Amino acid sequence: MAEAIKLSFVIILIIVLLRLKWDLGLVMFLSSILLGLLFQLGINGIVHNIYLTIIDPTTLQLMGIVVLVYVLSSILRRAKSMDRVFLDVYTFSNAFDYAGWFVKYKLWLCLLILPVFQV
Repeated sequence: MAEAIKLSFVIILIIVLLRLKWDLGLVMFLSSILLGLLFQLGINGIVHNIYLTIIDPTTLQLMGIVVLVYVLSSILRRAKSMDRVFLDVYTFSNAFDYAGWFVKYKLWLCLLILPVFQV
């Protein structure tokens, strides 16, 4: 029961700090440090876990994906193509929303598309 209270406290803290417009990365970092301290992991354990997280191949792949998305977004914004992309997505989704079946089967479409994007 004490673990649930600790987790609830940290989740509430995250929500409050995000409502106060704190940076998401800073909030997540501080909450992970706080969780480590609340669960008596110790400073050495926290630093060791940070090191293991940084060198993990999955983390490196995810960071690479995020960087590439930012680069692509910047290129599209400079080429003024981002407006057209949003317009196309909006038009596409509206066409299916009016058809009615898209809303019903949206989850199935996501499940069919997601395996394509696995790293």
